[in-house]
Amino acid sequence: MDRDIRASVGADFCALALIDAEMAELRFLGDRIEDTEPLVATFQAGTASFLSTPHAIAERFPPAVASTPRALAVLPISAGGRRLGAVAFGYHDERTFASHERALFDDVTRQLGIALDRARLYEEANQARRRAEQSDRAKDEFLAMLGHELRNPLSPIVTALELLQMRGASGAEKEVTVIKRQVRHLVSLVDDLLDVSRITRGMVELSREPIELSEVVGRAVEMVSPLLEQRAHRLTLTVPREGLAVHGDPRRLAQVVSNLLTNAAKYTEPGGRIVVTASREDADVVLRVKDSGIGIAKEMLAQVFDLFTQEKQALDRSQGGLGLGLGLAIVRSMVTLHGGSVTAHSDGKDKGSEFVVRLPVHGAHVPEALALRANAAGVCSDVSW
Repeated sequence: MDRDIRASVGADFCALALIDAEMAELRFLGDRIEDTEPLVATFQAGTASFLSTPHAIAERFPPAVASTPRALAVLPISAGGRRLGAVAFGYHDERTFASHERALFDDVTRQLGIALDRARLYEEANQARRRAEQSDRAKDEFLAMLGHELRNPLSPIVTALELLQMRGASGAEKEVTVIKRQVRHLVSLVDDLLDVSRITRGMVELSREPIELSEVVGRAVEMVSPLLEQRAHRLTLTVPREGLAVHGDPRRLAQVVSNLLTNAAKYTEPGGRIVVTASREDADVVLRVKDSGIGIAKEMLAQVFDLFTQEKQALDRSQGGLGLGLGLAIVRSMVTLHGGSVTAHSDGKDKGSEFVVRLPVHGAHVPEALALRANAAGVCSDVSW
C-alpha cells in the first residue's frame, strides 16, 4: 500500500506511523527511516509540514540525521474526528510544494484516513462476530452441562425412592441420607443460577456489617467440609482471629470463600493439599487460597472468572460433579460489589493454582501496630479429612 501512496505524489519514500489503540503506542510502517521524530511530532501536533530544504527540515524537526531527505512533507492522518497516525513523504532533491500539490497531499492523506478507518471498523466487526460466536458456543456447552448436572442427582433420588417403596419405612436411613444429599446438591445448583440471574440484572443487595475475616473463613469451611471430607483433602488455615476486619455482607463473603474452597477441592486430586492464608497489606485485607491441583492453562487465566467458562479438562465430566462453572464468576461479582478484586495465578497444568482476594480493611484508622500484633497472634490450623 505504501508503494501506491508514494507513487501518487511522486515521492522517493513513504513512511507511516499508525496508532495502536490496544497498546496505546505508534507502530511504524512503510519505508524504514532512521529519524521518526517528524512522524511522532506531526501525530501529536495534528498539523502538516511542507519543508523544501534540509535546513528547513532541521529547523522544524531538530536534530536531523545524516540520512534526512532534502525535501519532506509530513501530514497527520485522521478520520471521523479520530487521529489515526501520520505519514511522511520524502524526496532526494530539494523542491517546493505549490498550493495545488499541497491540496493533492491533503486529498491523498484524507483517502488514506478513510481506508484505515474502514479497515479498523471491519476488524472490529470481525472481532465482535468472533466474540459472539465464542459466547454462543460457551452458552451451548453450558446448557449441555446444565442438563447433565441437574439430571445427575435425580438418578440416585429415584433409586432411593424405589428402594423405600420396596422396603417400607423401616431401615430407610441410608436412602434418606442419599436423598437429602442430592437434594442439597440440586438446591446449590439452583441457588447458583439464581445468583447469576441477580448479578446480571444488578439485583444483588448486600447487608454490610463489620466482620473479622476469620469468622468468614470459619463459616466457609463449615459449608465445604463435606466435600473436603469426601475427597480426603488436607486443609491448612493460617488466618488471624482478629485484626483483619472488613465491612461486608457475612453471607456473601462466606459464599466467596466457600466457592474458592469448592473450586480448589474439585480440581485437586483426592488427598491433595489446600492452603488458606490471610494478612493485611497496606489498606487491604488479603486472602489467598492455594491448591496442589490440576492448575490453569496460561491462556485460560484471563477467562477463568467469566460466565459459561471452564477449563477444557472440566468439560469432560470424568471427575464428576464439577458443577456449572458459575462459582468463580459469582466470586468476582461479589468481591467487586464489596469494592475489592480477585486474581488467579497458576504456573500451568498440574502445578496447582492460587486465588488472591483483596478487600478494603474496615476502619483504616486502626493503628498499624495493633493490626501487626493481631497478625502475629494469628491462628494456624492444620486440618485433615
